[in-house]
Amino acid sequence: MTDVATAATPAAPRRSNAVLAAFSTVCLPLAAFGVALPVTLPEFYATYVGLELGVVATVFMAVRLIDITFDPFIGWAMDRTNSRFGRYRPWMVASTPVLMLAALMMFVMVQPGAGPVYLFGWLLVLYLGFSIATLGQLGWASVLAPEYDQRSRVYGWWQVFNIIGVILILILPTVVIQLKIGDYADGVRIMGWAILIFLPVTIALALFAVPEPVNAGAAPHGGPGAYLSLFKRKSVRKLLFADVLLGVAPGITGSLLFFFFGQIKGYGHTEASLFMLLYFVAGLVGAPFWAWLATRVGKDKALAIASLAFAGLYMAATLVPGGNFALTAAVMFLAGLPYAAGLFLLRAMMADVGDEVRL
Repeated sequence: MTDVATAATPAAPRRSNAVLAAFSTVCLPLAAFGVALPVTLPEFYATYVGLELGVVATVFMAVRLIDITFDPFIGWAMDRTNSRFGRYRPWMVASTPVLMLAALMMFVMVQPGAGPVYLFGWLLVLYLGFSIATLGQLGWASVLAPEYDQRSRVYGWWQVFNIIGVILILILPTVVIQLKIGDYADGVRIMGWAILIFLPVTIALALFAVPEPVNAGAAPHGGPGAYLSLFKRKSVRKLLFADVLLGVAPGITGSLLFFFFGQIKGYGHTEASLFMLLYFVAGLVGAPFWAWLATRVGKDKALAIASLAFAGLYMAATLVPGGNFALTAAVMFLAGLPYAAGLFLLRAMMADVGDEVRL
């Protein structure tokens, strides 16, 4: 599909499940990046490549701090994009070769002995492409359904495919080892090849199957002053603060999970991977419930309920004694049930705020 859809209005047709599924397939490779960046790649570069763990942590922190400065400029450029293919779809296309090249160099081509400069350079390229792709997809999602409740449905599909992507990429190295195809390093390389294959295929599917409506009144805004005016809105500050807080726990979990379960609880790499797999499977199971609850009590109340459950279950997960695999697995599954709520409800609520700004 090459023509931009007509202007979206509150009377716009309800998007079919097939359209939302096609749109959300892009989440499969993007979620693979999302889990590889905090979980897989730091351990891979600290063990197989041979960089010191402190060096790996410093490089990842430095690149992440630089990446934070990318997003406002990328958003500014997207806001001024006006093509017959849409505002966000050209950016999705532009991100594809960047991410493919970064995946090739970070997962496949890297060899033991690669230095911190190699890691820094290609990690920076990867984060640049990842920021373009994720911002483009989230922007596209925000205009795909103009109705308040339908946004929960769009972002619910988005989150379900994110979790499926996480699950598939998590089990891939274990499958490679169990089938005796290779060792863990080979599993990471195959992970890279999987991303290289699925990224262009899923983006092409979304481009040809999903329209990009044009929001009425969505004219380009100003420069730095526009961002400052956004921060003056109480609703924006609350959502950003909640996003930071809800991102801390999963970020710490992803970065330290293998070290925590291995060195503190005494489990092996395969068992730790299974715990993480159960956690994300639970997120997939729980996502429809949170989308349903948001339509019944509102997104804000559903998010508050999920956040309280999230905090309590996370605390419980850290208190489970080591050596009890069944109990740990059960608690990790329960801890994952509210996982999806914060991710898609916050983004749906931010899209609602965007409507307030346009109006």
